[in-house]
Amino acid sequence: MTKKTIYSFDLGTSAWRIAHLMCEVSSNAPSQILTQPVPVLLNNFNNPKSCLPVAILPNNQLYFYGQEAYHQLKEEKQLNNWHENFKIDSNNLLQSLQLTQLLLTEIIQQLDKERPSYTPDDCIYLFSYPHDWNKNLIKKFKELIDNSLPNKQVDFVPESQGLLLGVLNTGFVNNSDGKYTLIIDLSESKVNFFYGFNLNQEYQKLELISFPNQDLFNSEIINYLAEKLSISVTKNDFYWIKLKQYATQIKESFSKVTEPNHLTTINLLLGGDSEKIINQSIQLTFQEFEEIIKPSISQIKQIVEQFFQQY
Repeated sequence: MTKKTIYSFDLGTSAWRIAHLMCEVSSNAPSQILTQPVPVLLNNFNNPKSCLPVAILPNNQLYFYGQEAYHQLKEEKQLNNWHENFKIDSNNLLQSLQLTQLLLTEIIQQLDKERPSYTPDDCIYLFSYPHDWNKNLIKKFKELIDNSLPNKQVDFVPESQGLLLGVLNTGFVNNSDGKYTLIIDLSESKVNFFYGFNLNQEYQKLELISFPNQDLFNSEIINYLAEKLSISVTKNDFYWIKLKQYATQIKESFSKVTEPNHLTTINLLLGGDSEKIINQSIQLTFQEFEEIIKPSISQIKQIVEQFFQQY
C-alpha cells in the first residue's frame, strides 16, 4: 500500500473550493481512506473554505486574484480589467478556457509553494465537472486541467457523483438499499435534477431549469447592504462588485445556521482612490437573513414544486 494525498477541486461559478484527504492505494486492493476531507486554506483565499474566482487582468495578465483582487479594486476605471466567474462557457469557449487555465495555474503554483512537502508522485488531483456538460466541453476541460498540471496524476468525476459520495459518507443515503437517489443541484442561475441507482451507474439528467434572475441570493443581499449604506447600486457597477464579496461572506456565515437569533457581523470597507470610502459594520440575525432572501427561496420552491408535478 502507498500513501497518497488527494486534492479535490470544485471550480464553481461563485467560489473555487479545494479539499484534501489522505489515503492508501494499492494496485490489487480497494483504496483505504485514512482521514476525512478537510478544506485547504491558501493565503489568498477569502476564508478556510473557498477562493473567490475574481481577478484583475490588465492585458490578460493576472495581477491579483481572490480576496486580494477585491482589496486592490479601488476605483471605477479598474473594472475595465476586472474579471469574475472563471468557468468554461460554451458561448465564449476560447476566452473562458484561457482565463480559467490562467487562474488555475496560479492556484496550483501557490498550492505547491505553501505545501512543498508533497511531491507530484504523492498526490492525486481530482476535479469535478457539471453533469450537463456535453462531451466536447468535458474534453476541453480535461485538456485545460492537463495543461495546468503537467506530469501530475489527475482524475475527473461528475458533480452529481461527487455529491452522492459526500451524502453516502454522512450515512444519510444507503447505496445498497435498492432505491434510486434524486439529486437537486442548485446554483446561482439554474437548478439541475438528476437521478441514479448507485455509484457505478451514470446518473441521468431529468431537467435543467434556469432562473430569470442570474444572480440568485446575491442580488437581494447586495441591495439590502446598499440600502443600509445609503448608496445606490446597479448590477455590475463598482459598488455592486465590491458588495458581492460581502454577499458571499454572509451566505457562508449562515450556511449551517438554524437558530433564528444567531448573529453575524460584517465589516464593510468600500472605495478608495477616487471613490468615496465607506467603512461600516452591519449586524444580521439568521431571521433577518431569511427575510432578505425570500424572493430567491420562492423561486426555488416554485421550480421544485413544478418538477414534482411533472414527474
